[in-house]
Amino acid sequence: MARQGLFTGHAANRGAAPGMAVRHRPARTAGDRPRGRQRVVPDPHALTAGARADCDLWWRAWRTASVGRADAVLAARRPWKRDAGPSCWYDGGACPLWAARPTAESLTMSDFQLTARDRERLERISTATLTSVLIQRGIRRSFMQGVRPLASHLRLAGPAFTLRYIPSRQDLVDRRYDNATNVQRLAMESIGPGQVLVIDARGNVETGAMGDILATRIQQRGAAGVVTDGGLRDTPALKGMDFPVYLGGAAAPPSHLAHHPVDVNVPIGCGQVAVMPGDLIVGDGEGVVVVPQAMAAEVIAEAWRQEQLEAWIVSQVQAGQSLQGLYPPDAAARARFRARQA
Repeated sequence: MARQGLFTGHAANRGAAPGMAVRHRPARTAGDRPRGRQRVVPDPHALTAGARADCDLWWRAWRTASVGRADAVLAARRPWKRDAGPSCWYDGGACPLWAARPTAESLTMSDFQLTARDRERLERISTATLTSVLIQRGIRRSFMQGVRPLASHLRLAGPAFTLRYIPSRQDLVDRRYDNATNVQRLAMESIGPGQVLVIDARGNVETGAMGDILATRIQQRGAAGVVTDGGLRDTPALKGMDFPVYLGGAAAPPSHLAHHPVDVNVPIGCGQVAVMPGDLIVGDGEGVVVVPQAMAAEVIAEAWRQEQLEAWIVSQVQAGQSLQGLYPPDAAARARFRARQA
């Protein structure tokens, strides 16, 4: 019988692939998230010492923190194997554990990708129109509360890359900001082109969740912008970067006085709105809207049609027409609009 520990023997393991075992889901805890009913992990007796150490490291990080933290730990430990995962044991083949691991991406419901046409349209679609379209689809809470643009003339659109903070505690503070282990720094080195860094700072504006140096780093990596319901440091410098930034307020003190980073690319809350990794983040001079990834394409298309209709309505009002039958448009008004579009 297998020894007790991270990898526990189970009757269901019979029939599994050689060297592999089915690890059943541990008991749910208050901070746990759905990860599936079971997953395949290596049998510790079939692993090399190095592979076993890496697997143990990953599972400990997952059990005590999150998938994002676990991935970050291994990425820092073996950066040259970031795509393959921890040490491999089948003649250098891809790691089955890494391939079968639960990820934040598995929680999303769509493969939606922003196209050039989508981006062009989102430059002209207001967050007000997006919220109206989302309400029609049953999403009533999509506009972030207390999150305002640092430069109102800059527009923002891109998929969410999330970073979660918890309240700081003295024994957790990393004043050295070890770039190999600090989750905040790992996030800055993981965000991809076109993504929006969305930081869950719990609405705390006492300290800066990040500052201009980190913002410059993700801008150089191609990120589309930054959104947080917390404070940011170095706001005068941030305002001059030509980089979309949305924040809860300006704060000079460093982040570790109030925040401890724990998760990347996991579901978060920001500005009292749920944000899933990959959700479409859209910002304008009014604020930020979160569009669920699975309905993003339909929402953009409908919002574009709504913007065109409302632009026509404005032109009619400017020409002196009464609001009666025009706003909201009745059947006759819509027919006139369609004739204009033809």
